[in-house]
Amino acid sequence: MSDDGTAMATDEQINAHLQQQLRALGLNEAPATLVARWLDDAGLLRDSPSRPGLPLRNRLRDGRVAAAEQRPAGPHGKWFIGRLPSLAATADPPPGVASAVLAEFAALARGRDLDGTERAWRDGNWLLWPTGRPGCR
Repeated sequence: MSDDGTAMATDEQINAHLQQQLRALGLNEAPATLVARWLDDAGLLRDSPSRPGLPLRNRLRDGRVAAAEQRPAGPHGKWFIGRLPSLAATADPPPGVASAVLAEFAALARGRDLDGTERAWRDGNWLLWPTGRPGCR
């Protein structure tokens, strides 16, 4: 715990949890207000009772949250955290992304889950191939 009472999880833990939540809920992005609750509920980043979302906003401003975007950019813009695309072809992945998340994205970029299940990308979503599909490796 830090002096202000916030849980001090690593950037990697926070980013991995956010990407896991986005995938589990099938979301392409989530507003920072919701993300702050996810982190507080998971005990990774305690929220401020007097200024909800402040600990997360501080990390967002410092560039410590992967796939974060402020719209519109500037003092009064709202923050959103996006689902990361495949990082297999990225030479320099965003700082703070857990290696487990990178491994999963690399597997997905090859068209497979970590367990070897074949997948296809269509209209921005991964689709599971039916078992025994002709042409599956």
